Amino acid sequence: MASRARHTSPLSLYGGIALLLSLGGAIPLYIWLSWIPIVSWMASISLVTFLFYGFDKRRAKNGGSRVPEKVLHGLALVGGSVGGLGGMILFHHKTRKSSFQRVFRIIVVLQIAGVICTWFVIS
Repeated sequence: MASRARHTSPLSLYGGIALLLSLGGAIPLYIWLSWIPIVSWMASISLVTFLFYGFDKRRAKNGGSRVPEKVLHGLALVGGSVGGLGGMILFHHKTRKSSFQRVFRIIVVLQIAGVICTWFVIS
């Protein structure tokens, strides 16, 4: 009897890979370089986000399976917006898709508002 292969959704696959890579980068930055946790996370997630934009651009050109937009937006939302912006600029990726840009801009505005609110609470 033939067994069925399990199908992993691209959202789960790329989201899981992004999470593992981000944690895999943040933990050593925190432990070995003694960076504070939020800085370690932001540096790592931004690098991973940047790399995912480049990877998705390459897949778009070569016809491979793409990184879902939900993953790219999710990466930006959890702190990778700087890497996302860098990926958009360097790879010229997702720059003409207005619906993607609109959501990305909302994420950035929410993050800026969060930083401002946090600043006022701390000080």
